[in-house]
Amino acid sequence: MRALFFSAVLLLVACGNKSEDDSSGSSDGGDGGVGGDGGGDGGGDGGDGGDPPLTNGPGGTVMVVPDCAPDDGPALAFVVGLGSNCEGAAPSPDTPYARVVIYDGTWLSDPAGNTMEWTDWRGGFAVLAPSGSAGEQVSVDTGSLHVTAWDGAGRDAPVGSTVSGWYTLTLENGTEVGAGFEGVYCGGETMCGR
Repeated sequence: MRALFFSAVLLLVACGNKSEDDSSGSSDGGDGGVGGDGGGDGGGDGGDGGDPPLTNGPGGTVMVVPDCAPDDGPALAFVVGLGSNCEGAAPSPDTPYARVVIYDGTWLSDPAGNTMEWTDWRGGFAVLAPSGSAGEQVSVDTGSLHVTAWDGAGRDAPVGSTVSGWYTLTLENGTEVGAGFEGVYCGGETMCGR
């Protein structure tokens, strides 16, 4: 029942006002300057993978849940910025977040300590909501996600296991957004392949 409730909350958050063509990259940004120029050179490789190369996007917390790939195969969704309490109440609609979905089979088999980079929806995609679910949401087809550590990594990890890492997203106008995260794997069932 907990997984069903959490899935419903994520669906509500993720299915707000999607925009496929936002190239402005601008928003009020709140305290994180989401969608800004990223400061510095906006690049970097994250060093040894432990430190996030960017800190201008929603971050801090993550909830990781099983999800479905566009071809109805297995995936993992990293919902960054909305807290890390799997049984928590729905977040405020103005809370910025990023939802990164990875479905590359090789990466899914061993995510801990590895970076997944994708372009043109090959292996992953993301939705950035710089003003929360009540504001405009931007689909992102280019980015990367690095899992620094995950106790029992992957879709078979124990519910409640700790996950940490970072993500970067490249918006249509070239702006790079990203942040680090730490939180939990929430587990749950998906409807993939049914």
